[in-house]
Amino acid sequence: MVAWTGWRARAVAISAVAAGTSTACGGQVESTRASGGSETAAGSGARTPASGGEGTGGWSAGGGGTHGDEPTTAGTGAEGASNGAATAGGAGGAATAGTGIVGSAGTGALGGSSGTAGSLVVGEDSLDDCGGDAECIVVPYDHCCGATRRAINSAYAALYQAHPEWQIFDDPGACSVLGACQDDSRVTAAICTGEPAGFCELVFPESCPALDCELDCPFGSWNDETGCATCACAAPAPTLTTQDLQAPSTTVTLLATPGLLDGDIRRTFLTVRFRYDDPTTEDEELWFTVRITLMHPPIEVTETMATYLLSPRDPGLEEVNATQDFDPLDTSIPIEVSSGFLSIRELSDGALDGAVYLTSPNGTTLGGAFETAP
Repeated sequence: MVAWTGWRARAVAISAVAAGTSTACGGQVESTRASGGSETAAGSGARTPASGGEGTGGWSAGGGGTHGDEPTTAGTGAEGASNGAATAGGAGGAATAGTGIVGSAGTGALGGSSGTAGSLVVGEDSLDDCGGDAECIVVPYDHCCGATRRAINSAYAALYQAHPEWQIFDDPGACSVLGACQDDSRVTAAICTGEPAGFCELVFPESCPALDCELDCPFGSWNDETGCATCACAAPAPTLTTQDLQAPSTTVTLLATPGLLDGDIRRTFLTVRFRYDDPTTEDEELWFTVRITLMHPPIEVTETMATYLLSPRDPGLEEVNATQDFDPLDTSIPIEVSSGFLSIRELSDGALDGAVYLTSPNGTTLGGAFETAP
């Protein structure tokens, strides 16, 4: 395993070769390095790597030697200074040519089949190490500067979840110096900066365009895929209220079904059924149905969310009916619609999604998000 290096300080613990000693086949092999690059290893079968002014011997995979009898391979640079880096290996302490100093940057044991392998601990500072954009993901975060997201390598997602202390930073002194962090509420992606040995960073979308909307949306605006607000109205939480009941949102479900009629004037029929199920009573249920007919033209349902008023009806809304349904389902009571809206768009698979909300003079209120089957 390659030693962790990078643009920032790393929380890495390395344990392998200490002071130039390693265990081989149960015996002790003591290595003494001399200036000029030669090295003599004491022990059975000890060898001296090829020597030279700068030292042309570099330790390679050590599995071939026994009791300190390792082969050598040609390299460049002084052993232990620029060509002696050993990386953590498996049994046998495989060492490969690299950069760094054996015993600090390197973790490979210079031994035979029983060489000691190094251990590597990934700390919080290494969570964002990456080799490409595909490795980076966005995870929740709670920083006292206001940041709510951070970018990490997806390989460490489970490790991140297992360390709650990595998911929060609350140092008022540090944050008083940092000030407010950039708004990351619209961030949905991350990239690897400096690949192939880089770090994950959040991708901040461009500034949202200014809006001049005519509608007054009671539950805020619908956000697009980049997180920017649109002039379409957002959905309320699942809502079902009557004169006698205000149902908790968790007890309300919506089922939407579409229909399309082709002809001289194309029409889309949208039926949304609201169901309330009292969790404390086995047979206590309430059913409401909202039926809306859209004419094409003037309305065209596209991939862009659009909102239409139910009362007074916007042009193109041919019919808006609401009923309270009883058992059997062919028995129902009409409900007058006094206000409300429909937000709707077409998804790439042909399904429809959006929101519906309406009120009536008798105190009935229905609302929520919906999505039809493709």
